[in-house]
Parts: sequence; C-alpha cells; structure tokens
Amino acid sequence: MKRLVILMLWVAIGITRANTQQLHPGDRLPDLVFRNVLNYQVDSLRLTDFKEKLLIIDFWNTRCVACFKAFPKLDSLKKYFGDRIEILLVNNESKVFTQDFFNKRPLLYKPGVPMITDAKKLSDLFPVDGYPYTVWVQNGIVKSYSGVHAVTKETVQEFIAGRILGFRDPTLIRFASSVDYSKHDYFSSIARCSDSINIGSTEAVKVKMGKAVSIASNCYSIANLYRKAYNENGKYRFNYHYNFLLNVRELFKYEYPSNKDSLDQWLQSYAYSYELMLPVAKSEHAYRIMQEDLGRYFNLKAEVQFKLTESLVLRRRNPSDFKRQEISNMASDSIISFRQITFDQFVRELSVRIEKSYPFFVEAVPLESVSCNIRYKSLFPLNIPNLQQDIYAAGFYLAKERRIIPVLIVSDK
Repeated sequence: MKRLVILMLWVAIGITRANTQQLHPGDRLPDLVFRNVLNYQVDSLRLTDFKEKLLIIDFWNTRCVACFKAFPKLDSLKKYFGDRIEILLVNNESKVFTQDFFNKRPLLYKPGVPMITDAKKLSDLFPVDGYPYTVWVQNGIVKSYSGVHAVTKETVQEFIAGRILGFRDPTLIRFASSVDYSKHDYFSSIARCSDSINIGSTEAVKVKMGKAVSIASNCYSIANLYRKAYNENGKYRFNYHYNFLLNVRELFKYEYPSNKDSLDQWLQSYAYSYELMLPVAKSEHAYRIMQEDLGRYFNLKAEVQFKLTESLVLRRRNPSDFKRQEISNMASDSIISFRQITFDQFVRELSVRIEKSYPFFVEAVPLESVSCNIRYKSLFPLNIPNLQQDIYAAGFYLAKERRIIPVLIVSDK
C-alpha cells in the first residue's frame, strides 16, 4: 500500500509538471480560454482565435511603471496595424482589482487593447523574468521573447513580413561573470554585451572574502565605460554635456540611442561589458587599470583638462537686506514650496535641477534651515532669470560666473 501511495504521488507530480511545462520558440500556443477579460467584445477570450495573425502578448503588473509607459504605444500600434495583429495585455491580478486600480487613477492612461486578468495559468507557460515582458506569436507558434521596448512599428512590420529579428532574449540563463573568480587572483575582461552573462554594475567592491576588489559594468556604452573609469567612484562626475566631450567619428556607436525602440539592436552591436578583479592590496590602482584597459581596447585617447566654463554660484545675502518672500500672488499649484528644510537638503534640491545644465558651486554660509518658494516655470524648463528671482527672494544670490571645472575629453587617436 505504501509503495502504491508513493507511485501515485510521483504520477501526480509528473502530471503537474506536464501541465505547467514552459513553452519555447517553435512550440504551439495551447488552446486556452480566459473569462476574466477586459476591453473585449465578448465575455471569454480564446487564444486560438488569433492563430491566423501576429499575436503580441505583453505581461505587466500594477507595480510596473515601465509597463504603464508602454500602454499608449501598444494602443497606437494596434490602431495602425488593425486586424493584421492582436495585442493582449496580461496580468496575474484579479479582474476586480485591475478595474479598481484604473478607477482610482483617472490620470493614468488606460489601454484599449484586450486585457486578460487573473492569468497565472498563461504566465506559467512562459519564463517571465521581470516586467514588462513580451511574447511574439505568429500563426499560433511562439516565435520570440523580448522586452516591450522592442515592440515598434518597424519590428512589427518585419515580423509580419516573415523576417527573423534578433531580439535580446530576456529568458536566457545569465552567468554572474565571464570568468571563474575562484581560479583567478587578477584579471580584466572586455566583451560584447551578451544575453547569457549579467555581471551587474559595481564600483570597486571587495570580493573573495575581502581578499580582492572587483569592478563590473554590464552592457555599457563606450562613453559610459569611460565615464565610470574616470569618475573614479566619486572623485569626479563626468556625467553632463559640459564636462564630458566626445571627439570621435561615428558618434552613434559611443552613446545609447535616443530612440529607445532600437535599443536591443544597438546593444548587440555597440555595447560592452567590463570586469576587473585584482588583489585588495592593489585596490588604489583599480580605476587607473580600467582606464588603461579601455585605451588599449578601443584605441581612444582620454584626458582630463581644466576649462573655464559658465557656471552658477550660490551665495547668501545679508539677512538684514531682504524681506520675507511674498507668494500671495502665486497659485499654490504653480510653486514648489520648501519649508524649514536643512541647508544641505536645500542645496541638494537645487543641484539636482541645475547640474544637468550648468556646473553648480555653493559659496553660501550654511543656515540652520531654509524656507523657499520656487515657481515651476523657473525649473521646467530651467529658466535662470526666474530662478534667480526666486532664490533672491529667499535670501540668496544665484550668480552666473565662469569657473574652472574638470572636463573629460575622449578622442580618436
């Protein structure tokens, strides 16, 4: 009897595994029916109803901001291609919860394409690893997996035309390194961006029980590799247009594309991963070694120069020289109001908004607290005369001056 129970248990396990076996490219989509659907003309949706067209299944959840941003694009693609394609949004949350989620957020874009809710039996068929996650199905056959950024007018047209597209596959097993750390004390590696390796992104951190230091940069642009190498973990911040200059031919190869729809193809062609590990006793040389590695591999010249650059300087006015800022004529929704915040926090708030456009220097004597009202139109977009008025009313000068700043220049040799 005991042997019979064990045998039945193994049979049950086998049936469960068979029922949840994941699909791979080349497999046929099963004939599943779903009843918890939204934005659909009938109460139930059958996957095989779309077997004669391109079906794009996009998995999302209510905590995924990137998913929300993709909704308008998916709607517009459906309108553009019409009956040639179908787009399904799929989540594992209940129909009531999903409806309530959108009802409570009237400003959030609500997609018009069909939506399957409470769809765990569908998501279990695919190796969903993060959201948004997209499955491409053509004529009932699973063809490919991708991120939702790869779903564009161009890629859909290519799919309909029957062309094979090289998406970065988000389902592949990812190794933590291209090298076995346990067998090396010192190595550096530069490799093309790979679907099968994800080394992460770290500054100089201790590894191997504190015996070594490692730097890792996964699928970086060449420009960002140079920024990281020469920033030296906070020594500099070569992150802005005024302090990082690229003097190279074919500039598109060095920076991420502005059109994120082409990111997959760009990463495959022009992105690189860099790893460095060395004994902890040599950790002070880590970024110099990274700089030398990049120079040898990419045949580029990089140097830090000090240049006179138009900057913004914050100074404090004489406390007896100003009156409390008047905001009675400002609508409450037109200002950002800071009340009794620390001086350091005030400076951080300004830095975040100013440094994208100008170098920012602080020469003001710290205060215990700061209260200030800044108009939206002073910041979005950055309007220096307006911001100067707001800062002045709060007891500070914001002066435009030319200051010497470090600039990283990367050039062809």
